[in-house]
Amino acid sequence: MGYAQFPITDWEKENLKGKVKSVKSITYQYINDNGKMQKGSPMTGFNTLVSYNIKGYKVSGEQFSTDEKIIGSWVYIYEGNNLLRQVDVFNQKKQVQEIMKHTYNSKTQKEDVNGYDANGVFTGKQIACYDEKGLKINELLLDSKENFLMKSEFIYDSKSNLSERYIEDKEGKKVVLKYVYDEKNNVIEENYYGNGGQLYGQKKFTYKYDNQGNWIERIEEIYGMSQVLTERKITYY
Repeated sequence: MGYAQFPITDWEKENLKGKVKSVKSITYQYINDNGKMQKGSPMTGFNTLVSYNIKGYKVSGEQFSTDEKIIGSWVYIYEGNNLLRQVDVFNQKKQVQEIMKHTYNSKTQKEDVNGYDANGVFTGKQIACYDEKGLKINELLLDSKENFLMKSEFIYDSKSNLSERYIEDKEGKKVVLKYVYDEKNNVIEENYYGNGGQLYGQKKFTYKYDNQGNWIERIEEIYGMSQVLTERKITYY
């Protein structure tokens, strides 16, 4: 088996085109006002600013409130070969809240992520395996005592888009997520299936794009009822 083409850039993972420097995302309620859809108030917990280096890897992120106050942030630490080694998470007072340390096997096809709290106490582990393209093919989550929590299997289409995800939790409950993409490789449909294979949830997405081909507006329809609107402001190098 050859060496994995890993790590792929965050630009690639997130289907970002061009030399993206930052993405600011704000999510709003999308409401029906006398038969016309209108942007409502910003939603709490969905507003972020993510920055990337010139090579296409994340360097930092911020989560902010509806009044633009920072309520959390994080930074990414890499080795010289662009392997992510650590993510430090901070609270709104800029105090360390969590540290996630990444280790890899010799061919970078297996990744362990160990989580620690601000006092250095182990909080849990994520184990992931990748194929030769650098695509995640399975993932295992463990708690602080390394007991099983959840596992996932990932299947991709010919364009390396995630087409199916199989999830099983510690109680044996299984969920299947299936995705449909547009010609720009953005998700336009997300379907949820239960243990018996029955469809019990669906999301649909429509987009508007900038001149680089990146989406700057997304309308998300959840279960055919509620809708949310996400706007992105993208800067480039």
